[in-house]
Amino acid sequence: MGATLYDFSAAFGDGDPGVPPRRELRANPAGAARICNHRSYGVAMQGNVRFGVAVHILVMLALAGEPQNSARIAESVDTNPVVIRRLLGLLQRAGLVRGRTGPGGGFRLARPAQAITLDQVFRAVEDEGPAPSRHRANRKCPIARNVSTVLAAVGERAERAFLATLARQSLADAVGQVRKAAGAELA
Repeated sequence: MGATLYDFSAAFGDGDPGVPPRRELRANPAGAARICNHRSYGVAMQGNVRFGVAVHILVMLALAGEPQNSARIAESVDTNPVVIRRLLGLLQRAGLVRGRTGPGGGFRLARPAQAITLDQVFRAVEDEGPAPSRHRANRKCPIARNVSTVLAAVGERAERAFLATLARQSLADAVGQVRKAAGAELA
C-alpha cells in the first residue's frame, strides 16, 4: 500500500555538497501556517514543500544513475540552485545522499532506493511534523489553557499515523510510481 505522492515537477543539481544555512521559523502575517524563511537568500518554502522537493530530488538521483549537480536539479524543480543545495545538505546529513565536488562531481544516493523510506526523507528536511503547532493563547481563559493540550494529543496521533504511512513506502516505490506515470517521457 503506497502513500499519495506530492507533485514533483523537477529535481537535479551541481557538485557542491554545501552546508545548509540555519533555518528560521516564524508565523506568517495571518498567524496561521508556519513558513521556513531562508532569509539569507530571500527564498521561502512553506510547510511540506521541502518534503516534496526532497522526494523529487531523490527520485531524480535514483533515475539518473550518475551524479547530478544542483543546477540541473534546480532546473527540474524550477527553483534556485541554492535552495537545492540547502536541501541536499540536509539529505546528506541524514545519510541519504553523497556529494562530491569538482569535475564529474555532483550528488548521488548514499544507499539503494529500496533502503530509503519516505519517513526518513521527511525527518531529514522538516523542522516540525504535520501536527498542529501550539499557538499563543490567553492563559486566563479556561478554553485557551486546555485547547492546546487537546490539539497536541490529536496531532501526535495524526503525526504517528502520517509517519507510519511514509515508513511503509520506500523511495524505490516512489521511483516506480513516477516511472509509471511519466511513461515514455522518461525513456
